[in-house]
Amino acid sequence: TISTLVVTNQVKAELGEGVTVTVGSETLTDEAGDLTVDADDDTHIFLFAGALAVSTSTGAGATIVAMVINKQVEALAEKLGTVTVNGNVTVSANSVDKVYLLALAFAGGGNMGIAGDVNVLVFQSTTKALLGTASTLKASGKVDVLANADSTLVHIGAGVAVGGSTGAVAVAVVTYFY
Repeated sequence: TISTLVVTNQVKAELGEGVTVTVGSETLTDEAGDLTVDADDDTHIFLFAGALAVSTSTGAGATIVAMVINKQVEALAEKLGTVTVNGNVTVSANSVDKVYLLALAFAGGGNMGIAGDVNVLVFQSTTKALLGTASTLKASGKVDVLANADSTLVHIGAGVAVGGSTGAVAVAVVTYFY
């Protein structure tokens, strides 16, 4: 059994270069309002595979589970012109990841029974919130720049072998998180 998944995911919220923004009045005395640049991503992935080898004379099974995730979540407000907000300014990037990998191998016996599994996860995630330069930034409320990443990675490889004239199983698990 071979199970593979490659995910490239990019979520971006951005105020462009040189943009002029006015929320409420330019004097900051009337009409309240907030400016929010928000990028959010919620990723849930389940990848499972298994192999079974039973024998009365030789039985073999193998499982390979491989997952590569490259993810970017960005909220950007860079190189702005004049920004006037009669309220709050928020630049926020949020990333939530729930990734589950499971590879199982079962081997029997009775004159051989061999099974194995290889489980590989490569996970790269970048979460960025940036409020760059502005020629003028006026806000009557607070200015927040927030980035949050919450990742749960469950990566399991398991094997069971039963003998009675051979029963063998091998398991390899590799995780690369950056």
